[in-house]
Amino acid sequence: MKSNVKLIAVAGGIIVVMLVAIIVIIVMGNKANRISEKALETGSEKLQTAEQVSVKDSEESIDALLEKEKKEAEEKAASSQKEQEQEKPVKKEKLSNKEIKTIFKDSVFVGDSLTEGIEVYQFLSKSNVVYHRGMSVPQMGDLSDTIVGLNPKQVFLWFGMNDLIYFSGDADKFAEAYAEQIKALQKKLPDATIYVNSILPIRENAIKKKSVFKYYEDYNGALEDMCQEMGITFIDATALAEAHSDQFEPDGIHISSTFYPYWFKNVAEKAGLL
Repeated sequence: MKSNVKLIAVAGGIIVVMLVAIIVIIVMGNKANRISEKALETGSEKLQTAEQVSVKDSEESIDALLEKEKKEAEEKAASSQKEQEQEKPVKKEKLSNKEIKTIFKDSVFVGDSLTEGIEVYQFLSKSNVVYHRGMSVPQMGDLSDTIVGLNPKQVFLWFGMNDLIYFSGDADKFAEAYAEQIKALQKKLPDATIYVNSILPIRENAIKKKSVFKYYEDYNGALEDMCQEMGITFIDATALAEAHSDQFEPDGIHISSTFYPYWFKNVAEKAGLL
């Protein structure tokens, strides 16, 4: 009987110990789970925070990079435009005295007092200018020997102002006489290129004194037709003179020294020397 009681007591003790062990294991397991869950939750929160920080940093980096590239592109475009503007040649309205002498070194200008101004104002030397005050086209032959003696490559004729009076406003007779003189000069200078300059516009105050001056436009029209028939370049300076009408002398016929550089540029361009 006592043996049975001891056996039962031992078995009961073992059961109690096992129950306690089971309880301890369960409690420790729950605690470990709670720790793991907390750690997992904390880790997840840190990961989310890290991702947010990383995304934010990336966005800021990309924005900064794009802004830098945009700024560099704008600076490059501005620099390129500046270089192009610097490289682009500036179109000049007139020639310098040095340019005039260089461009027309092999040329001779023939005419009346307007041509005289070329030498008087020292744009060209005597070897480049042949003139006579008050001269009309029919008298041009008197200068032919001098012109031929200079042996020019280009001859620029500039008559008409006095011819308005000489031919009493008859543009056709003026053009006929001009053509005869040119043909005679071509025979003596077959290798020279001849150009014909237009008559400059005449101001109203001059026309009031001599009404025949009003026909200068008809004369220019006749000259242009003549040049076309003869295959000669006609150099019209009407628009240029009108644009610089303030540079006429008080007589309304002659021009000031400041106009010649503009006129020379027009001549050089039309003659293909620029």
